[in-house]
Amino acid sequence: MKLNIFNQAICVGGLLLAMTLSSCEDFLTVYPTTQITQEDFWQDKTDLDNVRAGAYKKMLDLTPKIFYWGEIRSDNVKLKDQSNTELLYLQQAILRPSNNNFSWDDFYTGINYCNQVLQFGNEMTNEPLTDPSFTKADFRAYDAEMKALRALYYFYLVRAFRDVPYVTNVVTTDAEAKKLKLPVTSGEAILGDLINQLEEVKDFASINYGSNSENKGRFTRLSIRALLADLYLWRGCLLKNYSKKFDAAGHLRAVNIDDQIRYGVEGDTIGYVAADSTQIDDTYANNLATQCFNKAAERATDVIAYMDSVYRRDIQENRMAYNQRELSTTNVYPLKQYPFTTGENVGDEVYYSIWVSKNSSESIMELQFDGDQNKPTVYADYTSYFSSGSLQAGKLVASDILTSGLSQAHPDNGFGKYDFRFLQNICYTNDFISASALPLTKNVVTNYLVKKVEDVREAYPEKTKPDYRLSTSMNANWPVYRLADMMLIKAEAIARANATGQFTEANRLVNHLFARNNPAMQPSDTTSTSVQNTLLTKIYKERQREFLVEGKRWFDIVREAEAGNYYSEPGSLIEQMSSIVTVSNTVKNRVRTIWAFYNPILESEMKVQGVQAGGYLYQNPVWIRYGEK
Repeated sequence: MKLNIFNQAICVGGLLLAMTLSSCEDFLTVYPTTQITQEDFWQDKTDLDNVRAGAYKKMLDLTPKIFYWGEIRSDNVKLKDQSNTELLYLQQAILRPSNNNFSWDDFYTGINYCNQVLQFGNEMTNEPLTDPSFTKADFRAYDAEMKALRALYYFYLVRAFRDVPYVTNVVTTDAEAKKLKLPVTSGEAILGDLINQLEEVKDFASINYGSNSENKGRFTRLSIRALLADLYLWRGCLLKNYSKKFDAAGHLRAVNIDDQIRYGVEGDTIGYVAADSTQIDDTYANNLATQCFNKAAERATDVIAYMDSVYRRDIQENRMAYNQRELSTTNVYPLKQYPFTTGENVGDEVYYSIWVSKNSSESIMELQFDGDQNKPTVYADYTSYFSSGSLQAGKLVASDILTSGLSQAHPDNGFGKYDFRFLQNICYTNDFISASALPLTKNVVTNYLVKKVEDVREAYPEKTKPDYRLSTSMNANWPVYRLADMMLIKAEAIARANATGQFTEANRLVNHLFARNNPAMQPSDTTSTSVQNTLLTKIYKERQREFLVEGKRWFDIVREAEAGNYYSEPGSLIEQMSSIVTVSNTVKNRVRTIWAFYNPILESEMKVQGVQAGGYLYQNPVWIRYGEK
């Protein structure tokens, strides 16, 4: 019997029992399984480190898929070549279950690596100790780190599919995998369980691994709190308007609390759906959502406060390294600042610090690429690459929306005339302008001069060209969380909780981030709002500018669709989100229900794990019509 993709993914983790690494940054070297047994493998801490490294390596390999799921459907990008049928379908909201890009097998492989470290690492520390130098106390940091990495894997799956199989045990053999028919767990229940796990272990994680790249590339106490802030925000949005939501089988999600397993904050009991259960009203679910939003703001505050303490301490110890704007008391967040407000032919110091130097003071977690053994292929495939002395656009280019407000200080959409992020993200030269195909350059460009601070449309000084990372040695890291994430997560959590007493803080968070990136603006140019929907729109516009091509925009749109009060209104959900997202009429007509925001399950998966095959998977009801006939 041929294993389906999901079963192949979870049992292939057993191959890591025969793996070795020359260092934690090397590729995995996999040897035939006949050369070593499971009992022989888990003998000392080095074996544990090898599998831990494999779990991170798998996440590096998944960055193109994260981008595919989180960016390409959004209004950030358009196709350079309309003949690319696969991407054209995706952008026109035709998601085909036969498309292998919707395979989740590699995510479950990574999850199984994490499960192996958690299970076998714990067993290694039982008496008698397998490795006398490795005790239960030593394992606690591994436990926290791997639970966080496993949570990140699941978080991507929930954002992309919503309800998925939830596996927390090791699967090591083909026979075991063949028998596996896993039930589907609701996204809100998965996030609740992940939250509970991370709250329990967050203070056992490491603080310092000994190098900056490891501190930014692996989960620490700081990055676990960043992940928690995001998980809380998302779970709150999934719980909003709960009584109006259905699962893929058509069952109402809002059910009698007595039928449920306890998941999430404050011992709430909203979990997986039961078809014959009694509905609960939205008051309960919305109150629980508000608790989640408050916790999201709290965890984001934890991260910002810690980063600020490090920033202020460093200022005292190394004052000469900071410019006057960074030293100013008006810089209330630990943000890098441009030293100028006017000028010509100036360099982008903030971009260089965050994106070129890598692992900056504003970084919380970024996946580490070295340009030799590990290269981020996502940029050359989709955004841009530099080869043979010239910049080439990838499969995608900047959408027209991003340039539609360039004559304004505060554009309704995209970048304004003062915003340095325009030139960080987009190559603006006559050749590309005339072709209406502006390459996306974030993390590809390494150095450029801005001709005029007061108007980024002037682009680059005459006879100067930006510098770029070579495609042959591409070593850009992939951002997971940075200070800007925490600022905007906190602002959004405040807005979604409708905590009007904190709206001043939410506005300040957004305004300071916007002002940092618009150095020619005067403080009076920044805006404030006391209306919840207007504040959320403002936050989403800032997120679009700040996180362009970081694989987050479509997920932001999904989160708004889940949280918005759209379900009682007839018509297209995405059309009702016009203040947040700009899409074509074709897409509006196709994205009419909440399930249209999520991916289909791969057809080959359904053939083995689907309900018609004796499993528990229901196909996403929106995309069934694009499957096999």
